[in-house]
Amino acid sequence: AAGSADGDELLEAGEIHLFSITKQMVLVKALYPDNSSGQDTDIRPLPRKEIVMFVLLGSSGQIASQVARLLLAAGHPVRLVGRNAGALAPLASAGAQPIVGDPGDAAVLERAFAGATAVYTMIPPCYAEPDMRVAQDRIGSAIADALARTGVPRVVNLSSIGAELPRGTGPIEGLHAQEQRLNAIGGIDLLHLRPGSFMENLLPAAAGIAAEGVLRGMESGDVPMPMVATRDIAAVAARELTLTRDSGHGGVLLLHSPRHVTMSEAAAILGAA
Repeated sequence: AAGSADGDELLEAGEIHLFSITKQMVLVKALYPDNSSGQDTDIRPLPRKEIVMFVLLGSSGQIASQVARLLLAAGHPVRLVGRNAGALAPLASAGAQPIVGDPGDAAVLERAFAGATAVYTMIPPCYAEPDMRVAQDRIGSAIADALARTGVPRVVNLSSIGAELPRGTGPIEGLHAQEQRLNAIGGIDLLHLRPGSFMENLLPAAAGIAAEGVLRGMESGDVPMPMVATRDIAAVAARELTLTRDSGHGGVLLLHSPRHVTMSEAAAILGAA
């Protein structure tokens, strides 16, 4: 495969591009290997008889809630784990089985993971905790312990771009540590998803752009950044959860647009919308 201007791997024809926002696309490696059209497609994971139960953490969040709906629409049984019964209620009404409990409690997670063929894991935002890293480690250790004890065959873990670095990345340091914990578990088919910055994180700034013509933020306006839409991350996660060791990806999958976007470009796109 050829290399892009940003130094990332580009993929050959027959791999799918999913539209993220106007004029931007996310490059997804072999998402639908039998579709070489290169066009956006209705994302619906194919039913597989060997799947017993999908378990999702963070199921009221931006990505996991979309993964749950994709799996439910395809007829798969889904079990959701979250702290708040009210937040899980809409997906429970759609047919999912809710498990209300602390994701940092390994006993709760063991009960949730029991009988699962595939699990989607993530460490939820811990911004309200007095020590974010301590909270990340508590939840991450509980997830790893529960996976090791229950022997779940396939795990798709939401990580982040930058998680390959052990230091200097702020909250992403906790995701690096979690990748290492999960990598140490024997006998699981493990995939880490490392998406770029969520495009939806720009939406709260849309009103300010419309009123003032300015996108406020801490980033330099001319520095290209990897970005991706949460619906595209969810599509990949849902698809990968339904795959087996032989057909699915393992290791690390980077998810972002083939061309990085500057904040100035993002402001122009939002301003013109």
